Amino acid sequence: MCIRYRINNCAVNLGDSRTQLGTPCFKSTLSSGDRSALALAFFLAAMKQDIDIGKKIVVLDDPFTSQDRFRRTCTQQLIRQLSSVAKQVIVLSHDPFFLRLIWENYPAADIKCLQMCRSCDNTIIGEWDIDSETQSTYMKNYSVLLDFYRDRKGAPFEIVRSIRPFIEGLYRARFPGHFKPGEW
Repeated sequence: MCIRYRINNCAVNLGDSRTQLGTPCFKSTLSSGDRSALALAFFLAAMKQDIDIGKKIVVLDDPFTSQDRFRRTCTQQLIRQLSSVAKQVIVLSHDPFFLRLIWENYPAADIKCLQMCRSCDNTIIGEWDIDSETQSTYMKNYSVLLDFYRDRKGAPFEIVRSIRPFIEGLYRARFPGHFKPGEW
């Protein structure tokens, strides 16, 4: 039995292993972002129906892959809702900026940022400073220069290398429109 759904007022089969190549179905009709969002929606719906969710640890692996800004924001909000009812929620991702969306505005006692680092033939899990990792280049240069100015900290080459981009960023922000993109 073939189940039919409608996308933009067109009937589309759900599709399965018997669906012939070239036949429109969810696998071939939906974008990767739509497929990802649909899979996440089914998963979150199942979690919402789970009466034992308060006893469970939920692991999400790159839950926002191929999503546009709106879906990323919705995903972030849904993960935060899930974290309020599940025993624990672990989110794995390669995108530090998405993880920052989840991390922001959480009390420090309720969230822990960790990273996996390869060391020779081992993988080490350690604390991760998501704030410094997701700083803009301008703010990273500012921090390097401020550390040197206040405490005489930092490697001389890194300090010198930070001066020009910091000053240029400052002038670009102070005088918008005076510098063309890529102009030094």
